[in-house]
Amino acid sequence: MSLPHFAPFPDSKLRQSILPDEWQLYLDSWTSLAEIYLRLDDQKFLSAISDNDTLTPFLLSFFHELAHDDSIAPRVQSLRKQCFFLLHRLFSRDDVPPSLLTWPALSDLCSVFPRSEHFRTLLQKSWARKGGVIEKSLQTAKTSLIKNLESKRPEEAESTLDRIAPLLRVSPEASVYMLTGSDFLDALSAAYPIVPSSMQKKLVTTAYLGLTSILEGEKPNYSLLSDHLYSLKSSEEQEQKKDPGKRTLVADLVTNTPLLEKIRDKATAPEAARVKNTAASLSAFRQSSVARPKRLVRRKVDKGKSKIGADDYGHGAFDGQVHVHRMSIITQIQDLFPHLGAGFIVKLLDEYNDDIEQVTAHLLEDSLPPHLANADRSEQL
Repeated sequence: MSLPHFAPFPDSKLRQSILPDEWQLYLDSWTSLAEIYLRLDDQKFLSAISDNDTLTPFLLSFFHELAHDDSIAPRVQSLRKQCFFLLHRLFSRDDVPPSLLTWPALSDLCSVFPRSEHFRTLLQKSWARKGGVIEKSLQTAKTSLIKNLESKRPEEAESTLDRIAPLLRVSPEASVYMLTGSDFLDALSAAYPIVPSSMQKKLVTTAYLGLTSILEGEKPNYSLLSDHLYSLKSSEEQEQKKDPGKRTLVADLVTNTPLLEKIRDKATAPEAARVKNTAASLSAFRQSSVARPKRLVRRKVDKGKSKIGADDYGHGAFDGQVHVHRMSIITQIQDLFPHLGAGFIVKLLDEYNDDIEQVTAHLLEDSLPPHLANADRSEQL
């Protein structure tokens, strides 16, 4: 007797036309079917996905929608858990479905499981076994990004940068692959002066993720990192000679990210001396003119009357000028992390005293304290 087939998970437009009771039946059916597949022994499971594989397309559609629509997450927790177990079973096989190893699929998974150590380990093991397949897919993104970044319209690369960002944050292997060779980092630098400031932050974040990922793992590639840092230093010296004070990717990188501090703290091996020295020399390119807002000092207005309380402004809000300033900071963070809700970002700003550099660093390094790490990241104001 053959098992029932999985129907693909519907997109947001189609979900809007489904009545609540009917939608709950769909969720229950998918969850029950997932449990049946999980109970199968290896031989029956292989047979089920070999004859007419509807499981993989379902998982791809489910995780894609989950990655791009935070509103459905609270309603599919049970199904999400079962799907992770199914995903783990598929990735643990020697013949992983190729469609799961494409960079868009992996990026969706990284967006859904950004802090899961179990998923991170699963991805690392998959890269060790299927790295060649993943890199072949990733090369298409790399080639497309370089072509667009070096074109007359580099802003056309932004959608791909947004799409690939979750993968680069979770997978050091992916970030290192993107920075293998100098062409991608050169393209980021070339595009930086001519794209909008919102995209400049994304270019800087991408460079930061790539450079710091080289330090990860048991055997950091100090040679590759040293080459990149030396190249950045040489190109920046030339740029500043031609146009002193010019806003560049290097200046933004060393001013607004903890790159130099991270290299200083992690490059401790004897063979990392050149890396450490070159990184230290890059501090000369820090520019106060490119520094982003770090700390906001809130001032109460003396009206000559009673002491002003927080509720005088309405639920703890502050005066219009400060409010606009803080909203500007929220927007800057959402440019880098578009999946974060403004309410969650406010909690981050409260935690780190409106220090945008600290907030960004803790998000990039996944080092938030437990009460924030476990909070609802899609929370709105």
